[in-house]
Amino acid sequence: ENGADILRLWAASADYHADVRCSKEIFKQLSQNYLKFRNTCKFMLDNLVDFDPEKLTKPEDMPVLDRWLLTKLNELIEKAEQSYCDYEFHIITHAVNDFCVNTLSSFYLDIVKDRLYCDASSSVRRRATQTAMTIIFKALCRLLAPILAFTADEAWEYAGYEGSVHEQDFPAPMPEYDTQEASSVISRLQEIRSVIQVAIEEQVKAKVFSKNNEASITLTVPVNESEDVVALLEDRAFATEFFIIADLDVKTGPELAASAAKTEHAMCPRCRRYEPAAEGGDVCERCAEVLS
Repeated sequence: ENGADILRLWAASADYHADVRCSKEIFKQLSQNYLKFRNTCKFMLDNLVDFDPEKLTKPEDMPVLDRWLLTKLNELIEKAEQSYCDYEFHIITHAVNDFCVNTLSSFYLDIVKDRLYCDASSSVRRRATQTAMTIIFKALCRLLAPILAFTADEAWEYAGYEGSVHEQDFPAPMPEYDTQEASSVISRLQEIRSVIQVAIEEQVKAKVFSKNNEASITLTVPVNESEDVVALLEDRAFATEFFIIADLDVKTGPELAASAAKTEHAMCPRCRRYEPAAEGGDVCERCAEVLS
C-alpha cells in the first residue's frame, strides 16, 4: 500500500530498544516525512538545472548564510555516521527529517528562493546558493541511500550523476566550509528574526498589512551588539532578504526590540517584493538591472 521505501523508513525509524509499533497512523506520518525529503530534493533539483556542479563557489566567496548551512550539514553528517556505526538508525531518520523541515524548508530555502528565482542567473549569491544546494543534495542522497534505497537512487539518476548512489562513498564533513563565526552570527540573527516576527504578526492581526514582505521594521539592538551582526543588519540587501521584509531601520537601545509598520514602497511586478522602484521604471532596482 505504501511502497518499499516507506516500509524501510518505518523499520529504520523504529526505536528497537522498546516495543516496535506499527499502525496506519504511523505509516501516514512516515509518508509525510518521506514526502518532505522527496520534495526537498525535488526543489533543489529544479533550481540546479542551469548549474555546473564542477564550478562550485569557493568557501571564502560564499555569503555567511550559505556557509552557516554547510556548517549545519557537517554536523548532520557527523551525527549520521556515528549513528550508523552504533546501529541507531532512528536517530538518522529523525535528524535528516529535522534538517529538511526546520533547517532547509522553513528557514534557508524560504529565504533564498527570491535570489534563485529573481537574481541574474550568474549573480554571485545565486551561484553560492546553488553550490550549497548541490553539496547538500549529494550528501542527503548518500546519507539516506541505505534506508530510502530506491528514492535516493532515483534522485541521483535524475540529477545526471554517473553510476548508482550505492556505488558512492559515504559523505564526509567538509572542514573548509565549517565556520563557528557563521554559526554564532546566524544564531543571533535567528533570535532577532523571532523578535521581528512577533512585531509583524501583531500588525497582521491588526490588519495593518497582510504579508511579511510589506513590513517596514524599526529594530532596536543593544549597545554591545556584535559588530558582525550589526554590519549585516545595516546591509539592506542582506537584511530585507534574511527577514523577508521591505525595510529595516536599525537603532541602539537598552534591549532588543522591534516595531512594524506598512512600507511606503510599491510592489515590484517582477519579484513581488516591496522595493524602491528604479528610476524611470515600474520594477525595482535589482530587477531593472537583471532585465537590462
